Amino acid sequence: LAFLIQWTALIAAVAGCVRITGLLGGSRQSQWNTCFLCITIPMVIAQASSTQNDLVVSSFLVIFVRFLLDFSPKTIFWTGSAFGLALMTKGTAYIYAPILGIGLGIFRLVSAAAPDRKRIFLSLSGTVLLGIILSTGFYSRNIHHYRTPIHSPSENYMIRRVSPAILAAGIVKHISIHTAVPVIREINGFTTRLIYWMFPDAVNGKDANWLDMPFRVDFGIHEDIIGNLLHFLLYAAAFILLFSTKCDEPDHIRKVYAGTVIAAALLFFAVMTWNPWQSRLHTPVFILFTPVPAILLERFAGSFIRRCVEFVFFFYAVVVLLYLEPRPLKKIFSDYDNVPLERRTAYEAICRALPKDRPLHVGIVCGVDHRVYFLFREMNIHARFNPDLRMDFDPAAPVLICDRQTPVPNESAYSLVCEHPPYRLLVKRQNGQKSLR
Repeated sequence: LAFLIQWTALIAAVAGCVRITGLLGGSRQSQWNTCFLCITIPMVIAQASSTQNDLVVSSFLVIFVRFLLDFSPKTIFWTGSAFGLALMTKGTAYIYAPILGIGLGIFRLVSAAAPDRKRIFLSLSGTVLLGIILSTGFYSRNIHHYRTPIHSPSENYMIRRVSPAILAAGIVKHISIHTAVPVIREINGFTTRLIYWMFPDAVNGKDANWLDMPFRVDFGIHEDIIGNLLHFLLYAAAFILLFSTKCDEPDHIRKVYAGTVIAAALLFFAVMTWNPWQSRLHTPVFILFTPVPAILLERFAGSFIRRCVEFVFFFYAVVVLLYLEPRPLKKIFSDYDNVPLERRTAYEAICRALPKDRPLHVGIVCGVDHRVYFLFREMNIHARFNPDLRMDFDPAAPVLICDRQTPVPNESAYSLVCEHPPYRLLVKRQNGQKSLR
């Protein structure tokens, strides 16, 4: 039940994309392809068991787009409600939703019969108004606390200086998140150096990166930073194929749809500062674009090629499930196995040095390295540990386990017993004792 909201949002997003595929002229096979592509997106897998709300905002945006494609005055309530709920859920909707609404709204208006255009225009305006009305409570709260309706002025999520180089570099940096490859780090290093060469003065800095973080292309199976490499390659191929083929009536709406989603993504990439976890914020784009390659796979690829694509994507999804940090599926077998070998060695050495002649009250001072908390609790049945994961500790603890980076208050009252990088074992001095080594 802990992840019921994320799972419900995922089901809603998948169902919405399947319906969008049908509205774009996709067959039953294309709808199955859409469902499969949605649930195998690595970041979707990560967010399905996360506390983040990217899947939730994605589901509302998918519902919003689904009703826009089949818009009529009868669907004002559903379209406007999805629009308003998306705006309330996450600030990224303020970039994605307007572009999606403008692009698909204009297409719906132009494709309608001339006598119906005024009625549809008024209905679309009512949709926007309804969404804003639903968000008035949210705006009121933000104005009260931050003097701005949308976000805190101190947040550094959007670029502060606009220039062609910064905008272009932002697009390339965001795209590069999904080009990171596993195992072969040299490729990621080459991509990083290439981008630095292309934009020597616009890659780093407070104007371009969140909190002036240095840019680099890196791969990691983590819920915040994992990219969608296979889906990105498939989407790029589908986009090129779609716009290089002859345009009949079904292709026309597909091109409008694909172009609108890509336009929303490019605007987001251009105006948002780069940080390593931007891949999470790209989730709506990757979900919304799934109908395009799903339809083209059914149209141009034979049964054998589709099976190969499904096998590769399914295999990679299983790998992500097994090793995704901080909640890998294999964690149900052992927390201990999920810690790097060099850290396990340090933990074991520290535990051997702990006194075993009496019950201990041990304080752990390891900052944000949450793995050490559960591991020491698992490995040391002779010791009592406070499971509190905060960075502070009980100052009365006679024994401390700490790392090198986190400052220890009143450290002078303790003696160093042993050190096994990156961790140290400290024991409080008693009766003027200078050292316990």
